[in-house]
Amino acid sequence: MYEYNYYPDSGVYYDRGRHVYFYHDQGNWKESPSLPPHVHVDSNNYRELRMDSDKPYVYHSDVNKQYPPGHHP
Repeated sequence: MYEYNYYPDSGVYYDRGRHVYFYHDQGNWKESPSLPPHVHVDSNNYRELRMDSDKPYVYHSDVNKQYPPGHHP
């Protein structure tokens, strides 16, 4: 089981166990231990997710529907 922080406003996932981010850039999902300067996350607005996949973006369309950008807790 993998645990992620999902940042809905930017569509970014952070894998808490592996300490890597997943973000969409120029049409592709990228994985990196840090975010590039043009990708910003609101550290106060995230959802904790648990998934069986090490690639959270494969479920992004479902996650984005459940936690759309702009809706804060």
